[in-house]
This record gives sequence, structure tokens and C-alpha cells, in this order.
Amino acid sequence: MRSILNFFKSESEQNNSESQDHVSSAEQLCEIFLLYFDELRGHIPILICPDETIKEVPEKMLPVKIHSIWFLDIKTHSDVNRIDLEYSGRMYFAKKFLVPSRRKKERAGFENDNQEIMVLIVSLPTELDIFGGDLLKKMEERLTKHFRNRFSHLIESEIAKLEIIKTQKTKDLIDKGNNIKKRMKSLIKNTCSQYFQSVIKQTDATSLKLQKTISYLSLKGIPLSYIISEDKDVGFSNIKLFETQKMVYDTSIIEKYFKIVNIHIDPRTQELEIIVRNQCEMDMVNIMVKIYFVKDFFEKELLTEQIEFWPIEEEISFILPTFPNITEYFLNIFELFSGEKLYLKKIDLNLIN
Repeated sequence: MRSILNFFKSESEQNNSESQDHVSSAEQLCEIFLLYFDELRGHIPILICPDETIKEVPEKMLPVKIHSIWFLDIKTHSDVNRIDLEYSGRMYFAKKFLVPSRRKKERAGFENDNQEIMVLIVSLPTELDIFGGDLLKKMEERLTKHFRNRFSHLIESEIAKLEIIKTQKTKDLIDKGNNIKKRMKSLIKNTCSQYFQSVIKQTDATSLKLQKTISYLSLKGIPLSYIISEDKDVGFSNIKLFETQKMVYDTSIIEKYFKIVNIHIDPRTQELEIIVRNQCEMDMVNIMVKIYFVKDFFEKELLTEQIEFWPIEEEISFILPTFPNITEYFLNIFELFSGEKLYLKKIDLNLIN
């Protein structure tokens, strides 16, 4: 089965990037933090998905440390167990919950406490905040269902890592915790993928927030087309801001009719030249070409041109201006009368040699 939505940058993708700065955690669409309350050291992260190195970057951990969830007393009789924080273009949805504890507490007042206080934080770009609350709830439900009695093992493993001299028993404890963490991360990634697939495939896409969300995912290069039913009554039938329902990402399909053979930026005028070839097995007639960029989720057209006759193998050059701070442009080719999309390609100027 084809993987669903890749909301996490893989380690191989990170290693292949030009610099570690380029692969900042801000590029992750979804980040998950799992922390526990240590009676001596405070709130300690024991799992960060997908990138554990975030815990070593103070500016990345700052919204976690200042989050109001720490002030929530989960043991009082209150229906409120979730608090959200908006920080630097991201939303941090947080929830406290209790799990069984086996370890001996190290501070007065905690000796007979047989529970651990856990904090789960789901971080999403503000453009995706419509999904945060539900995803947080589903994530907590699945983690407690599958790992409720294993949180304590994981905490003991993290504490054992702090010991200077590690006995064989300590090493075994650490290995056990690492295995639990690995399985937790797998569950987290699967939960995210399955959740976003289900909500994106819903038929009610009339709200502005959901339209913006789908637009944002498209602009991030998330392939949505293959999870959308071909049935016209299902999918993004109501999307108006940025039509994703007909977007094609499969290379074998996307280059069936047309292909970009060259992209060039004039160093003097900063004009962008895009050369496109008709590689269909027949001449094409009544074709529309539109080139645009997207700002604030709305299309800004730069070029719209009707081509009445486009012979086989003929290349056509399109020249248009570029704009400061705009690095992504879109080439859309479709039939004039039916509106059928024949080619859709995102052009990233940062990738042009």
C-alpha cells in the first residue's frame, strides 16, 4: 500500500539536505512531544517525533517550556485537560494525562504516588490548526491504549541513561526503553498519516479554514490526488481557492502530454523562461496555459495564453517576470472547453542551477 501523507521529513531526506539549518524542525508539518513530570528536574521530554535533536535546540523547545499546560492541575475535578498555545507561526496543542507508575519517587510527598503525569503536545503550522484538537485526542487515545503500562518502563529507561556507570541491568533497561520508543514513534507516524487521510477525504470542504488547509498542503508539495476518490461526489468538490482535486503528481501521468525541457532565469532582467514540449502522440488544439504564484492562499496570475494549435514535439517558450521573495511558481496546462487539467507543475526557483 502506498504511503499516505508524509508529514515528517525522513532521516534520509535530512541527511541529503545541503545544510542542517535548511532542515530545521520548522519544516516539519507535524511535531509530537511526549514529556513526563520528574519530581526533581521538572518536565522532561522522553520522546520527540520525528527529530529527537530538537531537545538540544533551545529556541525549538521554548514554546514547550513556556506552555501553559504546566500550570494545569490534572488531579482537580475539572473537564479542562487541554490547553493550546500559538507561537511563531505554529500551534502547540497540549494535554495532560495519567498513567500507572512503578518507580519510586525521590521527593517528599511523592512516595505513595503510583501514577505518572504525562504531557502530550502536537505542534502544527497555524494553517493546519483546524485539525490540532482532534489529532491530539486521537494520539492520546492510541498511545494510552497500546502503551498505558509501558510508559513507566520508558521513563525508567530515560532515567537510567543518566547513570555514569551502567551495569548490564541498566543497559537492558535502556534497550527495553529504546524498543518501546521505536514502537511509539511508529504508532505516532501511522496515526498522523491515517488521521490526515481521513479528514482530507471528507466531502464537506466548504469552510474557509479547511480550504486554506488544503491549499497549504498543496503548496508544501504534499501529494493529495491519490487519496481522493474519482467519484465526483467525493473529495474537494467545493474547493475554490486552490483546486487540488485534479492535481496530478504521478510522473508517468504528469508527463504524458507535456514536459518542461528547460527553465532559465535571465540574470539581467530576472525574467523567467519556461520551455515546454508537446510530447503527446497527436497535435493538441485549444489549449490554455496559465502560470501563476500563490500568496495568502490566492492565485496571482502572471501569464494566461490560449494556444489554438500545438504540433507534436513542438517546443513553446513562455517568458514572465519574477517577483521578490516569491520562489515557487505554478505551470498549469488544461483544455480550453472541458477544463481538463493536462499538466500541473510546481517550479521552485531555488532548485534552478
